Amino acid sequence: MIKEKYYIVLEEYERRMIINSLNELRNRLIADGRYTEAVDEILLKIINAKKKKFKVICKGCIMTQRGSRISLSPSFSVCSD
Repeated sequence: MIKEKYYIVLEEYERRMIINSLNELRNRLIADGRYTEAVDEILLKIINAKKKKFKVICKGCIMTQRGSRISLSPSFSVCSD
């Protein structure tokens, strides 16, 4: 069976929030004497994730780099971030 991969788009603030939350969870697990391998894996994936520029194509809007929408005509629009 092929494992599915998921790609998410995060702003720097959101990325830092996820890293901080996972780190707090890891610290709690250590304090409770529980295993942290699963949290460690995810934490490392997020910390080491590469940045990638991409185009967002949507009908009737352009997604800006900050994630806000700019409404346009109902035709398809392309935005390169």
